[in-house]
Amino acid sequence: MSGSFPSRDLSRLLPHREPARFVREILDCGSGAITCLGDVPADSPYVSRGTFPSFVLLDLCAQCAAVLEVVEAMRQGAEAKPTAGYIVRARGIETAPVRQPAGVSFEVRVRRTGRAGELHVYEAAVTAGGAAVFRGSFSTFVGATPGPSTRP
Repeated sequence: MSGSFPSRDLSRLLPHREPARFVREILDCGSGAITCLGDVPADSPYVSRGTFPSFVLLDLCAQCAAVLEVVEAMRQGAEAKPTAGYIVRARGIETAPVRQPAGVSFEVRVRRTGRAGELHVYEAAVTAGGAAVFRGSFSTFVGATPGPSTRP
């Protein structure tokens, strides 16, 4: 793992709890990028007849991005504080197949490509058994609830 890693306790890194927490293990984390293992458990509300829609992998990617941000903040001396974030944009999303099996391990690679205040932009790629199943870019907002501007 790149650099020292402050915590492997995912409950300290993500606000999600079971069955909504999809990240299971951090494989590597450093310099604006993270690689994780994750799955969507069979008891997830997204699962029907043993499969879930591939768009749910976007949430897995966003959870990995959230872990990246908390780990980087911890490495800079900040207290570990998982914070709710919002996916505010997705672009160029490609998935294959349309549905994925529940409980299968996915390898997720997320790289931060930009940042402006509390808005972060990432590129992500997900594989299962070495085969690409998801890729694209997304943006998250972390902080106060996003909403209409209060400016006149």
